[in-house]
Amino acid sequence: MRIALWGTGLTLLLLLSSCNSKKYLQDDQSFLMRNKIVLKSDYPIDNKAELSEQLYTLYRQPQTKYALIVPRHVNYYKYQNSLAKRPNRKKWDEEKLIKNRPVIFDSLKADQTRESLQNFLGLKGYRSAYVTYEAKTSDKKTKVVYQANPGPRLYIDTLSIITHDTNF
Repeated sequence: MRIALWGTGLTLLLLLSSCNSKKYLQDDQSFLMRNKIVLKSDYPIDNKAELSEQLYTLYRQPQTKYALIVPRHVNYYKYQNSLAKRPNRKKWDEEKLIKNRPVIFDSLKADQTRESLQNFLGLKGYRSAYVTYEAKTSDKKTKVVYQANPGPRLYIDTLSIITHDTNF
């Protein structure tokens, strides 16, 4: 009974502390909590899993990372508050600051990601590929879903170069 009570109390404490960081956002801002790519096509997609992995490397804005079940940016705001109260406190190194910095959704970066995904698919031979994205924001948390439709893949079977060079 006691363990269940402690577990419930700890869970509530973690949930309340994670919601605390929203007060630092402006009205038009939200945290980017998740990026997702959905590949759909009427044509077969060669090596779909590998293509998905390659597309995941093209995000211009990473999603929020978690430490256990608490978003890392919660620690960032707690650190900023404690630094304001005690300026002589030991400073975090740059790596820890970057690792815990909040990720604020930016529609310009989402559009750049969409363009990068579409260009990459074109380079892979999907000449009629198009990518759209939808950003869903709820309670200052944004989830971005990229819908990629590669279309048919162009294959080059034979390449012939005909030249009128007199040296040969």
